[in-house]
Amino acid sequence: MTWNVLNIAQSGLNAAQIGVNVTGNNIANASTPGHNREVLTQVPAGAANGNRFIGMGSEVAGIQRVYSDVLTAQMRSTQSTQSGLDAFQTQISQLDSLFSDSSSGLASALQNFQAGIKGLAANPADPAYRQSALSSTQSLVLRFQSIDIQMTQVSQGVNNQMTESVTSINSLTVQIAQSNQAISLALQGSAMDAPPNNLLDERDQLLLTLSKQVKINVAQQGSIVNVSFAKGEPLVMGMQAFALKTMSSSGNPSQMTVGQDQNGSTVEMDDNDLLGGGVLGGLLQFGKQSLEPAKNALGQIAIGLAAQFNAQNKLGQDANGALGGDIFGIGTPQTIPNQKNTSNASLSASIGNASALTNSDYRVQYDGGNYKITRLTDGNVLSNGKTLPADPVDGIVFSLASGNPADGDEYLVKPTVNGASSIALLTNEPAKLAVAAPIRTATDTANKGTGKVSAGVVDSNYLAAPLTSGQTISFSYVAATKSFTLTPAAAVSVTVNGKSTTYPSGTPVPYTDGATLTTGGISLSVTGSPADQDQFTVSPNTGGTGDGRNANLLSALQTGKNLQGGTLGYQDAYALLVNQVGNKARETTINNQFQTAMLTNITTAQQNQSGVNLDEEAANLLKYQRAYQASAKVISIANQMFDALFSIAG
Repeated sequence: MTWNVLNIAQSGLNAAQIGVNVTGNNIANASTPGHNREVLTQVPAGAANGNRFIGMGSEVAGIQRVYSDVLTAQMRSTQSTQSGLDAFQTQISQLDSLFSDSSSGLASALQNFQAGIKGLAANPADPAYRQSALSSTQSLVLRFQSIDIQMTQVSQGVNNQMTESVTSINSLTVQIAQSNQAISLALQGSAMDAPPNNLLDERDQLLLTLSKQVKINVAQQGSIVNVSFAKGEPLVMGMQAFALKTMSSSGNPSQMTVGQDQNGSTVEMDDNDLLGGGVLGGLLQFGKQSLEPAKNALGQIAIGLAAQFNAQNKLGQDANGALGGDIFGIGTPQTIPNQKNTSNASLSASIGNASALTNSDYRVQYDGGNYKITRLTDGNVLSNGKTLPADPVDGIVFSLASGNPADGDEYLVKPTVNGASSIALLTNEPAKLAVAAPIRTATDTANKGTGKVSAGVVDSNYLAAPLTSGQTISFSYVAATKSFTLTPAAAVSVTVNGKSTTYPSGTPVPYTDGATLTTGGISLSVTGSPADQDQFTVSPNTGGTGDGRNANLLSALQTGKNLQGGTLGYQDAYALLVNQVGNKARETTINNQFQTAMLTNITTAQQNQSGVNLDEEAANLLKYQRAYQASAKVISIANQMFDALFSIAG
């Protein structure tokens, strides 16, 4: 019996000592990230002795970590979402500040440009206003270029962060694979009731850190975990890690994407597989959904403004009496063959109608018989035929520059991506601004009727055969037929209430009060009641330095609906861009705040269950100390009993 007492006391001492060790370990790791609180599990030891069951002390069944699979998985998932939103928010905030800032944004430059042209229209003969208009034009060009440069810097920053994220992911996946191996080996050398808790905590912390970088799935398989992307591509399989690398996209070499080493080769990942969360997902999402569209939208404004200003300037007369020319240099569409193409065929794209441009990119695919053109912003197939369309598609003319495409060849067309970076001022001479109209009209002083002719305007058809010095077009009224004859004879189009009728050269042209008469790109109207043989003439605008008619038309471009198929003006388009970026920034901020609160709540719940409470551990220390002292007291009493027995046995 005395020996039983000693054994019981010894088991109590051992249990208390292990309890102190476990508690001390909890206290030491109270601030260690990922540490899960451990508790000592004790069971009674006993043995049958005849008709009695006599306790034999305590046995340590194991050291158990307080752990919740559900809370841990929730924390990883929420962490991925929050980290992705945080990365996205950081980048979109830069873009929002860039566009909305009055000193760096485009709005003020557009307003100054408009004011400069308006001032010139009101003071066409004043050289100071010409210089002011040209200066505001130069400032607008520099503002476009400056914003594009800053957007490029944002893009480079995103690429650098993507590289850092991939490096971090590769390091973490290797450590997780090594942790799998260490846990597997540790379990082989220990009982199932003695798991390597510190190694398990370390692996869980690695998984949580990895979830900050990318959205992952974690599958338990025995003692090891397998880790994959949200869409299933493996990252860790047992003791093997699959490395990632940043690389140029095969479809767009100017854009960075992610590849993975598989079976000795690099496989390009589908960006959509990575957009679920994490820093990497947030950066990719920002590039695809905000930065690229914003760059395209800015380029769309630059190209539309430059093309339409050039076109109108060509219809005017400059200070030297010559027809105007191009004022702006314009960017051209970027056409990128997919790196997986099997032919050397080259696709070409040019701008056919700047007003019809969108801010989308386009994919051209050849399937061996048909060319399919897809607008990428909405996935709409715009053309699918055996040849490329002859007419512009969304303002773009597609053509095969050289070679013959092979089945499966694919091309990415980015019509406006270079618009803001490539816009340029082609002249530093204020005289090149075509302020005046190239024609002037006149009502013959000998006319007897009340007919009056309008000032007249020209369109692009005028440029094919402009009036030269001394050349005159005369409209002569014939009262008997109520019509005009034209000298020199030419075809005339008459437009009444929006309906046009063309009369061949040499035939009488019926007169309708206020009707628009168009010939050779010149349009005018006659009102009133002309008398027989009354003359109305059109001639070159010789010496028209005080004429601001074309400047008025240039100014009107600023308030017209000249973009996106005639639905937006320049200011409208920029305001829409600022609004879209600002709304996305605010939306991301709100979502990030919500996910941060969610993460805080889940982390708190996890820590309430698995974290170390120092007050509780202090109480445990006291409990195990007293248990140890009590067991020691039992041993002391057992020794006294032994001494008494030996003394009796004497």
